Amino acid sequence: TWITKPGFPVVKAEGQAGRVRRSQSRFLLNGGESEGVWPIPVTMTAGGKEAAFLFDRRSTEVKASGTEDLLLNLRRSGFYSVLYDEAGYDRLASRLGRLHPHDKAGIMTDLFLFLQAGLVEPRLYFRFVALCGESEDPLVIETVADQLASLRAIADESELVRGGYDDFFLPVAGRVGLLPKAREDPNLGSSGGAPMAQGARVNNGY
Repeated sequence: TWITKPGFPVVKAEGQAGRVRRSQSRFLLNGGESEGVWPIPVTMTAGGKEAAFLFDRRSTEVKASGTEDLLLNLRRSGFYSVLYDEAGYDRLASRLGRLHPHDKAGIMTDLFLFLQAGLVEPRLYFRFVALCGESEDPLVIETVADQLASLRAIADESELVRGGYDDFFLPVAGRVGLLPKAREDPNLGSSGGAPMAQGARVNNGY
């Protein structure tokens, strides 16, 4: 099925009242709806428990002892994107700093994709951009830096984009710097050049 069907799937996840509802469809960059069902090996955390299962139907609903920690596609182990509802993103924002770097980078990759498709509001994407400004994970820093560089290329005059630059690059550059520190992750030090250079491009006082 994976090699005979075009595109790739988006799994929508909604958690409320002790239940998790999941649905899948084909991702379209124009934000349109297109039916499609893939046999997706889904990994999920909910109610403090991890689970793995084959999601091979249009939608399904399962019980969960809690949804405060709802997270799908753990460590980005599957070839699919995850779109949460508003409450789901609020829960993710409250604990983003405690997630694994692969999960944080994956959330940002999905949000950037959904931003381009018009599936999420810009304010939501840039909310997470600002939160990533507090990250010390090289993977997260480089992921968001590349995304903001792409946005600058197409929307350089946007106040929202420029504000996102300040919210992300300035705290990262101030914390990471250009020179490696004692006992610092060498990969983190190597990420410092991008924030410093990107921040200077949009902030004349930097």
